[in-house]
Amino acid sequence: MTRTTTSAGWREQDNVAEGFSGLEDGKLHAITSQLVDDSSTMGSAGGVCTRVNELLVYYLALMKASGHTTVDRKLDATLNPFREVQTLFSPHAVLTPAPFGLLSETTYALGLARGRIPEKIGVISDNTGLVDDIPIIGNGTTSRIVLYHSETLSGYLLPETESCDISLVKTNPICDSADWTEMGGIKGTFSK
Repeated sequence: MTRTTTSAGWREQDNVAEGFSGLEDGKLHAITSQLVDDSSTMGSAGGVCTRVNELLVYYLALMKASGHTTVDRKLDATLNPFREVQTLFSPHAVLTPAPFGLLSETTYALGLARGRIPEKIGVISDNTGLVDDIPIIGNGTTSRIVLYHSETLSGYLLPETESCDISLVKTNPICDSADWTEMGGIKGTFSK
C-alpha cells in the first residue's frame, strides 16, 4: 500500500482524481473543498486518500483477520497486523429507532454500520432521507453479515465470503452516489 495517506501531499502525486461540479452553462467548476492543512488538528477532517486496489488489500486483510470467513484459507497471524478485528466488527450500539423496522438487525460496529442481507441496508447514508423506501438487498440469498461505510469512501464488506464492493468518489452530489453503486453491486451479486 504505497498511495494510501492522510497527508495533504497526496495532491502532488501523479494520477490523482479531481472533483468538479457542472454549472448551468455546462462549464465545469473545480471543487477545492479538500484543501485541508494536515499540520493541524483539522487534518483528520480531510480524510484518507487511497486507490481501489489498496482498499481491496486492506479490506481483505481485515476480513481474514475477523475469523468470520467461510473461505477455506488458513491465516498466518504473524503476517496480518490486525489483532482486534472481532471487536471492531462486533455490534456495539443499536441504531435506534430501528431504521428499517423492529426486527431490523442494523447496529453500529466501531467505524462501520453492521447489517445482514437479505435486508434493507445503507442506514448511515444520506440516501435514506431521499426516498420513501430503501430496497431490500439480497432477496433469496443465504443470510450474511454486511459491514459498510457510506459517503466518499464507500465500501460494503461481506466477511463470510471474503467479498467486498468499493466505490470512491471525490465529492458528493445531491445524493450518496457511491452508496447507491455499492447497494447495486451487492444486490447484483447476491440477489436471486
